[in-house]
Amino acid sequence: LRWFENHANLLQKYSVGRLTPGGFKSILRYPSLNDPTNCSRAVTRGVEVVASSIYAVENGGMFVFSIRMRMLRPEEPDYMSPEERGFDTCQLVSRYWRITHGGEVEEVRGAGVVGYYPLLREGDHESLVSDDGGRTFHEEDSGEGIREKYFSYQSCTDGEEGSMEGYLQFKAGSILGGAGEVFDVRVAPFPLKFPQCCQY
Repeated sequence: LRWFENHANLLQKYSVGRLTPGGFKSILRYPSLNDPTNCSRAVTRGVEVVASSIYAVENGGMFVFSIRMRMLRPEEPDYMSPEERGFDTCQLVSRYWRITHGGEVEEVRGAGVVGYYPLLREGDHESLVSDDGGRTFHEEDSGEGIREKYFSYQSCTDGEEGSMEGYLQFKAGSILGGAGEVFDVRVAPFPLKFPQCCQY
């Protein structure tokens, strides 16, 4: 009951995260940049990544994490012009996670993120999906007509406290667009931490 009361209070106080299609069926409230203890932010070559997690007791007691990425616009702090960063667009190629929990370190590598290979541009993105490991792409039809400023995806890891960090590998231009530099975009460490109501 304490968990439910805490969850209701957080829903009133913060915005509610939206899950990618096919995700868990629950309401999740991720820490935002207003909560720097539980949310991280890093900018690499004009690409911003915001990361946080929540403990989802309703999903079997696991941590569900949210990774939000976008290319910054001229009016925002840490912006770099196309000349400074070396590209107009960039596309996600792969991910690397370093998860530390229970005294153990787990490393995860993979192509894209859950089948997505977003193409970022200033103030916008295309949610490109690949059914063949990144050889061909099609744009996801969300049916909503409104695109959020961040490309956001969620996944999960087991329910032990710890931390998570890593990088997202991008290609300048696009994956199918010929020669383009591949570079790493940092995902700063963020905690995997039980909410106060679940600590005993």
